[in-house]
Amino acid sequence: LPRHRNHATHGAHGSQQKPKNQLKELHQRIAIYEAFTPQSRSWPEWDFGDGSQGTTEAAECFEWLRLMPMTESLKKYFGFSEFRPLQREIVEAVLAKNDIFALMPTGAGKSLCFQLPAAMLPGITLVISPLIALMKDQVDALNATGIPATFLNSSLESREISDRVRRLRGGEYKLLYIAPERFPVPGFLQFLSELNVSLCVVDEAHCISEWGHDFRADYRNLHVLRDPFPTAPIMA
Repeated sequence: LPRHRNHATHGAHGSQQKPKNQLKELHQRIAIYEAFTPQSRSWPEWDFGDGSQGTTEAAECFEWLRLMPMTESLKKYFGFSEFRPLQREIVEAVLAKNDIFALMPTGAGKSLCFQLPAAMLPGITLVISPLIALMKDQVDALNATGIPATFLNSSLESREISDRVRRLRGGEYKLLYIAPERFPVPGFLQFLSELNVSLCVVDEAHCISEWGHDFRADYRNLHVLRDPFPTAPIMA
C-alpha cells in the first residue's frame, strides 16, 4: 500500500491528504478481484478521487494481496522470502484446484510445490511415494517445520499403524505419505474415502514408465484415486 499512496493523495493546492476510505475501498475491491482470473487481466478500475483511473496500480496492488497468503506461508514454514522458478505458478494452479503435471530437474524444489499447498488447503494431502526412506526424510522435515505429516508403510508395526490411522481419522495430519502398493490392500481405499482429502500427489511420477529403471507396476493403477476424490486436484 505505501508504494501506491502518492497516487491517491492529491490536494487542491498540492498538499497531500490521505483518503479516509482507502482501506475500505481496498477490501471492497478484493471481493471484486476474486471474480477475475489472472489470465484475463480484466482488472476493475481504481478511482483515486481526482478523476484519474489507476488500473495498473490497482492490478499490482491486488496481485500483491493475492500472493500474500502464499508468501507468508512460504516464509513461515520454509523460511524463504521468494519462490524459485516455476514454484509460484505451480502452487497457484494447485490452489485454483487444477490438475498439475510438473516436470522439473533435481534440486528445483518440486516437493515444496505440493507441500506448501498442503499446508494451506483444508483437509489432508495424499502423497504417493515409491521409497520408504524418502517418505521418512520428508515427513521428518515437514514435522520439523510445523506441518504435521505421517506415513503408512511396511516399516511400521501394526500397533503404530493403528495409532496413526486413529489420528488420521481425527484430522491431526496435513500430509499422508503412502506407497502405490498399498492401494490394493482390502479396505484401504474405503479408509481414505473417510478422510477429508483435498489434494492427491504422485511423487516421482517417472516410475510409471515401464522403460525406466525405476518402473513400479502399481503406478499404473493410480487412476483409482479419481473416483473417491472427484473434486481433489491430482498432481504428478
